[in-house]
Amino acid sequence: MAKKQTRNGIALLLTVMFVIVISVIISQTLKEVNVGARTITKEAFMYQVHALLGDLLVMLQKSSDLQTIAENNSSIDELAIFLDQTEALPFATEGLDMLIEISSARSHYLITNLDNTQKSAYLGAFLNNYGVNSEYVALLFDGISGIKEDGSYNSAIFDTYPELFRDYIVSQEHLEIFNNFYKREYSDNSIDKIDFSKLFAFGPKADNNTTYRVDLNYATQEVWELLLGCSKERAKQLSNHVEMFEKIEDLSLSQQEKAHLEAFEYSFFEPYIMINIALQKDQMHAKVSFEYDIKKKRGYNFVYEI
Repeated sequence: MAKKQTRNGIALLLTVMFVIVISVIISQTLKEVNVGARTITKEAFMYQVHALLGDLLVMLQKSSDLQTIAENNSSIDELAIFLDQTEALPFATEGLDMLIEISSARSHYLITNLDNTQKSAYLGAFLNNYGVNSEYVALLFDGISGIKEDGSYNSAIFDTYPELFRDYIVSQEHLEIFNNFYKREYSDNSIDKIDFSKLFAFGPKADNNTTYRVDLNYATQEVWELLLGCSKERAKQLSNHVEMFEKIEDLSLSQQEKAHLEAFEYSFFEPYIMINIALQKDQMHAKVSFEYDIKKKRGYNFVYEI
């Protein structure tokens, strides 16, 4: 126990240093990019966004906190402390406001991992609990199945939106197109009962060397409902856990829950973080989000809203 407390104490100290360093770097960058930009334009604002993003990526790559996590495959506690201390980092200087939020990038279920096996059946059962019928699952398959030369889709969504990207679902806004189509096509608003922003992750399938796994230490209530086929109360209990899970026995699952969970990809330590950045300057707003692979020291799946 003493050894664990010492390790956590060191991790906490490193995380405090990370917050201090990022404060200094971001503040300096904000001052530099404001020089000569008193009258803000869209082009100048975009430059500010890219400059800040570049400095943030460099800082993440040089972070001793993240290096410690990357070198230890069982850094469950260190990752938890880091995410707790960096959950929300606000900065402001000379009229430019910025908020950086850092969280686990493996707390949601990746839609693109759906396939025509038990997973899709379990998703259908989850949706049915909210009154959503199975046509919605078929509609999601249209959104992740790519271009079909014979046009053999499950729905007519691409007749309505012929230019719609269909290799994978890119973002929450992209998913909303499918949700709104479902509501119109099937005259069913039951889908509004589900908070999809807490259920699905977006992006392409991982490459052959990487598998997207849900980190059970950060799974949301909605994801627990999907993974276990359990009640909202049971899912809420698991999502509000205090101690970190290290093995399947820590979950105290029933045999039925274990069998349900085994249909999905999961683990107890996934070294990937989600970075969400919100900036505001006068009437200009921007949001940037991306995932960061701690071990490979690279960002990917960048989404810009300017």
